[in-house]
Amino acid sequence: MKIIKYMMKKYLKQIVLLAAFSTFSIFGHASNEVQTISMCTEHWPPFVVVEKDKAITEGSWVVLLNEIFDNLPGYNLELKSVPWKRCLRQIKEGKVDGTFSLFKKPDREKYMTFSSSLVEDRSMIWYSTLKFDKAFSWNEYKDLTPYKLGVVRGENFNKEIDQLISRKDIMPQVVNSEVQNFKKLALGRIDIIVKNERVGQALVNELQLNKTVKAASKPAYTKKRYLSFSKKKDHSRLINIVNKRISQLKSSGEIRKILGYNKTS
Repeated sequence: MKIIKYMMKKYLKQIVLLAAFSTFSIFGHASNEVQTISMCTEHWPPFVVVEKDKAITEGSWVVLLNEIFDNLPGYNLELKSVPWKRCLRQIKEGKVDGTFSLFKKPDREKYMTFSSSLVEDRSMIWYSTLKFDKAFSWNEYKDLTPYKLGVVRGENFNKEIDQLISRKDIMPQVVNSEVQNFKKLALGRIDIIVKNERVGQALVNELQLNKTVKAASKPAYTKKRYLSFSKKKDHSRLINIVNKRISQLKSSGEIRKILGYNKTS
């Protein structure tokens, strides 16, 4: 009888140890798994710098993304260079996980889930000094209707400017790239461009257009920017973790510092 009890205790102990080992193995393995999060973008200096056949490592938004994801255990960030319209389509189809620095819009919310906002920035009205001897000024959006507006294919603005375009109160002059747009502006072939303050200034500097292209003093609009993720996959856990990291970086002022915002912008 004692032998039977001893054997039963030994057998039960082995079962407990086996179960504990199995549990450790399962959770230990899961904790070591790294999920790659793919985000698409395109050349967007000074925020994203894309060079042919090279990994995307330069640009202030790239630095910010690395600051967020390098501190998220279990996740690895992969950036892919894709034309903007294709990028949005791939997010919609779930071929990539998401993108960044995006404005929140009703049509995008149909297929994307957004993080907490990271920053609020300004889009300016850039004008040609060949067309305007004095600084360009405006008060209401309807004041923009007499002018030729340069637009990059697939580009959207705020509600008011988008409505002016859709009602054909403004006839956009469509091009395929930011560089082409700013060169046309410098030559006086279009009158104005609406573009992010830092992107516009970076292009003006890069193309050496400081004498012929200026920004009006009044911003076209300000908007909040977000990270966004495809609804084709469940990113709820990741977004919760990302939001906590965003909160930390916003509280410390690190986001504005990395992106180059000053106290008055």
